[in-house]
Amino acid sequence: MTIGLKRPLRRLRIYFAVGLLLLPAAVHAAAILSLAIGAWPDPDYRASELVQAYDRGGIGQLRHVLMPSTRIGFLDDPAQPPGDHVRRYYLTQYALAPVIVLDDPTLPTVLANFSDQKRLPRPAAGTRYELTVDLGSGIRLYRTRSR
Repeated sequence: MTIGLKRPLRRLRIYFAVGLLLLPAAVHAAAILSLAIGAWPDPDYRASELVQAYDRGGIGQLRHVLMPSTRIGFLDDPAQPPGDHVRRYYLTQYALAPVIVLDDPTLPTVLANFSDQKRLPRPAAGTRYELTVDLGSGIRLYRTRSR
């Protein structure tokens, strides 16, 4: 009789050991998932305080000028430290969503964001860009000339 019980008990021990190993992993995964669900980003992130504080010159107004999912380039002040450039670039993306902002100043439409208005790029005669919108405070939108 004991020989007949050894095989099922051995199998039961294996299942019990595997269960003991998987239980903490499952509990940990459930805890991480509950934290992640509680920290979903605000669906209206565009209106967050960070973006509102950044949108000093009314970059969000350009959403009415540009079509959704339009791709525009981004030209930032070269005097800014590289970390500030990345911060300003991403905040510009959030402020203009659903417009797609790329860190490429060669696109047909380019947003120039310069904190020092004396350093604003002014296309010389014969260049392919023309000023479309000037929001003041160093924010300008340029487009390719239609020739």
